[in-house]
Amino acid sequence: MSPSPKRTKANPVTVLVVGAVREEMYDNLNSYPFKIYASFCLTHPSLATVVAVCESNAKRQSNFALRHKIEPKNVLSDYKQITKGLAQCAVVSTLDQSHADIVVHLASLGYHILCEKPWPFMRQAVLKAGVLFACGHVLRYSPYTRALQSVLRSGEIGDIINVVHVEPVQFRMVPFCPSFVRGNWRNEAETSFSLMTKCAKRVSSFGSLTHFKKSQKPKEAGDAKNCLDCSISSSCPYSATSLYITQAHLVVSKLRDGQYGACVYEIPDNDVCDHQVTASLTMVAFTESVCQRATRIHGTKGEIIGDMSTFTVFDFGSKVKRTVDPAKTDVDGDGDSGLMHAFIRAVATGDQSLLGCDVNDVFESHRLVFAAEEARLKGTVVSL
Repeated sequence: MSPSPKRTKANPVTVLVVGAVREEMYDNLNSYPFKIYASFCLTHPSLATVVAVCESNAKRQSNFALRHKIEPKNVLSDYKQITKGLAQCAVVSTLDQSHADIVVHLASLGYHILCEKPWPFMRQAVLKAGVLFACGHVLRYSPYTRALQSVLRSGEIGDIINVVHVEPVQFRMVPFCPSFVRGNWRNEAETSFSLMTKCAKRVSSFGSLTHFKKSQKPKEAGDAKNCLDCSISSSCPYSATSLYITQAHLVVSKLRDGQYGACVYEIPDNDVCDHQVTASLTMVAFTESVCQRATRIHGTKGEIIGDMSTFTVFDFGSKVKRTVDPAKTDVDGDGDSGLMHAFIRAVATGDQSLLGCDVNDVFESHRLVFAAEEARLKGTVVSL
């Protein structure tokens, strides 16, 4: 893939917008449209500029073209009218059911694409054309999520054992009732499904012994079978010496002769699960809060607890808890803005890695969600 020209103030990335629906949902450019993909170009003109639009609704088309000062020859009403070279990349913001045909067409013309759902033949078209692909998973690019990723990749909390995420959509306001009950996404057959339904009539349990076994024993611990003989007992979060002696629950002789001093990684008859349910996602409409997500990530060395604004990191070994406030250090803004920053950088350099994932990664994440919906509808467990 050849890189795009270097971006300068006189040479921003050029953008084709297919579907002006989201732009026209809001009139005040001083608020929400700053978060919308095309409006990103108005607020960051040195980075990107909209040079073409394809929109079937005449009023939206006219308003959008005027707002972005688009030449009449680049104002189209049908995606089949789109030809090569109108722009370097395309943002597809039409309804879900039209994404596939539009993306396949755009990919065949060589456009780098920002869209939503990568259906199998969309993925095939993107891979065949060798173009960049970004998915509208805006939370991936939010300051909160980027900060979480940084901590997790650092290994600070060890191997991830359990993830609990709650997605409160809110029962009355945007987006649940206006979108999923009364609006464009009210019918699964016409658009796509919602993971709202997590009913308690069916229960499933998954678990295993993941960490407390010999294969997970730190190399630094060597052959020590007892915490009293271990060279890392002072830093091991599971050390019997720090757990029992400092709390005066047991004396040294008990640790030496009994089972309570044994290394947690060296107990041959231990077969009890150390976690059950590796990850859970709850999406619920019946909440007062609007998208105030809750996160709990449990690792072998520590845990993270957050509320989508800040999160704490607790280290099991040092017993130190610190608070991370992503808003104080992140420069790319919220998720929508963060996604556009990443997409425009990727297009400008021809580097898919700047998006943090590719069309295959995105497809696999959607495949997981479809499996979850299949499990709900069939009342069964689906293996991938």
